[in-house]
Amino acid sequence: MKSPDEGTISATRSRTQLAVALLISLAFLAPDLPAADADGDGLDDAAENELMRHFAPLVRLHPADEYRPASVAWYLQRVVMRFYHEAPCSDCPEGIAGWSTAELLSKSHPTKDADCEHNYSNIKSSWNTTPSPSDVTHFFLEIPHDANMPVTQRGALSSAVCYAHVRSAVRHPRMFDIQYWFFYPYNGAIPFAAHEGDWEHITVRVEEDRRTVHRVFYDAHNTGGRWFSEGEYSLENGRPVVYSAFHSHASYPGPGTWYNGADHTGDGGPVWDCLDQLVNLGEGNAPSPGCEWIWYTGRWGEYLPYEGPEGPAFKAKWNAEYPEEDISDHAWVFVAQSSPAPGDGSWAHPFHEFTDGARAVPAGGTVWIFAGAYPAVGSYTKPMTLRSVAGEVLLGR
Repeated sequence: MKSPDEGTISATRSRTQLAVALLISLAFLAPDLPAADADGDGLDDAAENELMRHFAPLVRLHPADEYRPASVAWYLQRVVMRFYHEAPCSDCPEGIAGWSTAELLSKSHPTKDADCEHNYSNIKSSWNTTPSPSDVTHFFLEIPHDANMPVTQRGALSSAVCYAHVRSAVRHPRMFDIQYWFFYPYNGAIPFAAHEGDWEHITVRVEEDRRTVHRVFYDAHNTGGRWFSEGEYSLENGRPVVYSAFHSHASYPGPGTWYNGADHTGDGGPVWDCLDQLVNLGEGNAPSPGCEWIWYTGRWGEYLPYEGPEGPAFKAKWNAEYPEEDISDHAWVFVAQSSPAPGDGSWAHPFHEFTDGARAVPAGGTVWIFAGAYPAVGSYTKPMTLRSVAGEVLLGR
């Protein structure tokens, strides 16, 4: 028979063991419990910040590229806002340079009728519910055409901020996607597509352990880009290396020539460490404090001749899954009426005639066509995709 003291000790030990077991269980589960989730995406804010810092990329800028990244705040102090009206109606100014976020989001503007008179359909410069590409408006920011224009175009690397968006991977909900957005005031005099307000990004897909890179998506020219697997990109201390292309600023995993000969990357330029100034954007319907500018519905550069891009939260890739397949450079050809004949089908030297592009593209490939009217004489039996690069394309006899 055990003494009363033994029984008390035994019961106390049992309760103690149970309490320890419960604490261990709770500690094990804690990383998956959203303790603070200000942006309402189901991910703990502290975990988001830890992830984005752990995988913050190193961006190798091209040594010959004079157009550097900058922060949104730096850019807003140097641009004007206008509202674009379809020709023949003229654009309307919305104010002078030097914008705060509150001012950026406070504008409304009526559209014009066939007589170029303003009507009563007011368009707003902000959208504070979940943004989508269909919500983009005709507001646009423009670098003033004055003596300071070259200075603004060159950006300011010392001000540059890397903007992060952390989400659960769409088709792999136990993995994480970390988007890193880079902003450049100007993307340089690349053929057919120089524009102001240049948004670029990569996405690092992280496995469930939150320490292993699964793949990296390097974006290029909005509709381009692809996933790169282990061995196709490099890491420095576990952080992806990004090569920014000369003038276009498209993102690639290494030095060389890309995008069918259009983009060139290289070593020897400044290395932008995104960890130096890294900001969590939050979500489109709940931005982090100070990041409300992601609600701006307009374009970040002048509308013509090549329209500036929409902001990150209004891009399809903000919430959508990226294509799983790899896109081969050799499956694309380019066609532009303004290009000298005959051309070779590359981005830098497009075919002059649509028929040349249709004959040259491999089966299943894509013909990228710049704005214009093209005779489309002939019949084509192989499968191909036709896409417009900038503006309306008319194919006919």
